Amino acid sequence: MNRNLLSGMAGIMTVFALTALGGCAADSLSLAPPSPERPWLPAAENTNADDLRTTAQGGTELALSKPVVDTSKTYTLPELIDLAQRTNPGTRAAWEQARQAALAVGMAEATYLPVITANVIAGSNQNAAELPIPIGGSAYFDSNIQGVVPFMALQWLALDFGGRSAVVEAAKQMSLASNYQFNAMHQKLVFAVTGAYHDYNAARAHTRAASQAFSNSRTVSDAVVARRDRGLATSVDQAQAEQIMAQAELGLVQARGTEQDSYQALLGALGISPMSKLKIADTAGRGLPASSRAPVDTMIEIALSNRPDILAGYATLEASREGVKRPAPTSCRRSAFSERCHPMKQA
Repeated sequence: MNRNLLSGMAGIMTVFALTALGGCAADSLSLAPPSPERPWLPAAENTNADDLRTTAQGGTELALSKPVVDTSKTYTLPELIDLAQRTNPGTRAAWEQARQAALAVGMAEATYLPVITANVIAGSNQNAAELPIPIGGSAYFDSNIQGVVPFMALQWLALDFGGRSAVVEAAKQMSLASNYQFNAMHQKLVFAVTGAYHDYNAARAHTRAASQAFSNSRTVSDAVVARRDRGLATSVDQAQAEQIMAQAELGLVQARGTEQDSYQALLGALGISPMSKLKIADTAGRGLPASSRAPVDTMIEIALSNRPDILAGYATLEASREGVKRPAPTSCRRSAFSERCHPMKQA
């Protein structure tokens, strides 16, 4: 009964240790962005993010909906950006990387937990020895021995001179860097969609201009033909008019091809199927924005303070500093009167 009790306790302690390790990794997922659909915003209790946000205040969060393409809806630029954030695979890949970095924090924090090992050794032995004198009609003596030896060990590192804390802090900084890289991915996506949107509208305007030029050249050609029928124009005038009309038609075909290419580029920036049919809002009636009067130095400072890649680089630098703080392994030589230790060379 005692052996069964020890075996049960060893199994319970093993399950408890595995559950604790898994819980640490799962709890650290709160450090990662909650979903791949929206940019990451630092939590109020995140002191590391607060330190980095002292140089860059701001950041907006878009209200997102389900990733459904409505073919009867005319999409404006903000709606296209919203659609891209929900459908582009780049945001999901960056989100998964941020989650992996957050799980690494949990694995680093798990080093503070004790390590429990449990082993059970069981065996049996059967032996038959020949008796010099048969007893009870049996000439052999049969013996059967069975045994179970449970073993459980507990290891808990109580003092490491800041080694584990440095590893945990470095993992947190790397998780913070991954979150800012996740934001950088969203900024790149917004920039790509905005550029493709304006390129498409510019191509549509070019197509309208080319179509009007072709219509005008055809009107001129018809007029030249009518004048020639009345003897007021020559064959050279008619040939020149037809040449101008052919050139205008070629320009219209090229403009339509450029418009189709820019439309496919916009679908690629959105991350949806190239066979999708979207209605895109036209910017023909929109005027040019007013020029900014802010000094160039001010615009550069604003850009630097809000760039996620710079903040991610700073977080990576802090993680490297935590790696420097980690104590190096040492080797010691003891004698009867003294003990000398010196750092070990790492490969």
